Amino acid sequence: MEPIQPMDDVFDAGTLRGRSQAFASIAARCSAAAAQYLRETRESKQYRASGLNWRQYCRERLGISKATVDRIIRLDEELGPNYYRFNSCVPINPREYRLIEIGRASCRE
Repeated sequence: MEPIQPMDDVFDAGTLRGRSQAFASIAARCSAAAAQYLRETRESKQYRASGLNWRQYCRERLGISKATVDRIIRLDEELGPNYYRFNSCVPINPREYRLIEIGRASCRE
């Protein structure tokens, strides 16, 4: 018999599920807010309240692979929210964005 989860955990899981449905389309394009949500969900481990591990949660609740979610989080950690803001205006891959940032940094020196 499974232990009964506290109501706060159940509520948090419901909140996370609602958020995940809202961000289900992030596989192709990701906003800074979606990346931050994904990182927060993974780090807080609140997805465990759903009874799923991280890989299962990504596939079943977010509708994308764990590898894709982890890549989005890694890019957010490396490039920051400005990458997603820039990419929403001008489609750009991470490699091209890094080159722009290198150029900007050298102009400041």
